[in-house]
Amino acid sequence: MSITRLNLLNGSKAIGAYSAATLVDLTKCQNLLFISGQVASDEHGTVIAPGDARQQSIVVFQKIEDILGQSGMNFSNIVFTQILVKDMEDFSHVSKVRNEFLSDVKPASIFIQAGALAVEEHLVEVSAIAVL
Repeated sequence: MSITRLNLLNGSKAIGAYSAATLVDLTKCQNLLFISGQVASDEHGTVIAPGDARQQSIVVFQKIEDILGQSGMNFSNIVFTQILVKDMEDFSHVSKVRNEFLSDVKPASIFIQAGALAVEEHLVEVSAIAVL
């Protein structure tokens, strides 16, 4: 499998760790992994770091890292992320964490203000697609 990160020659300048597109050669692909939206809650449903979008983002990316590891993958296998924030005021905090975790990967990505997530105290939710 080969993954090629694409950027537009005359496109918008990337403002974070993402690419305009990701081309995946599936001729040797073994698995596709679709990671549901991850949020900062523990196994009992208790919200972790209420009111702190940066800390919630760290927890979310750590959860994604765990899921990737269970699948025999790591962040380099991610080809797409979708990031939802409750409030765009948290963009800089969440983007900085994303950039720390995905700085070498730069998957295709979308960043959306959702306005509300399923649980009121969640400030960020991230889903991803990875390829092995």
